[in-house]
Amino acid sequence: MGKPQALNIGDIGYIEVQSVRPSTRIAPDGFVLRETIAEYVQVLTVTASELRQDFKVEVPEAIESWRPLRLLGGGTLIFDEYGQLKYQIANHLLRDRGDRKRQGDRLAYLWKQGYLDRKVNKASHFSALHLARNGVRESN
Repeated sequence: MGKPQALNIGDIGYIEVQSVRPSTRIAPDGFVLRETIAEYVQVLTVTASELRQDFKVEVPEAIESWRPLRLLGGGTLIFDEYGQLKYQIANHLLRDRGDRKRQGDRLAYLWKQGYLDRKVNKASHFSALHLARNGVRESN
């Protein structure tokens, strides 16, 4: 066995472990492989101005600088039977230019679709659908 490999997850935001599960499968050569699969989500909540200035993410100009925004990342880790990292599949929060572009594109899409321009007190879209289904309309 080689030197232990550090997890390449990042040091901003916080991490929520979604699941840790055992996996048993038969390899192409017929050996039984026992692995552990861990899934995690990374969450970073910052204001629009912090994203623009500190993290260099292109946030739509129409989004107020004080508005808190939540960025999401995450991945899957596969460990071998000795606990050594075998694979890591991830969408990092803000590790490189591609991540910053992906997060900016996501914010632009959410803004364009109206998910970020609602008043704080308005009901969620899900509850609004159920209210509308029962004939109740939200007042603006």
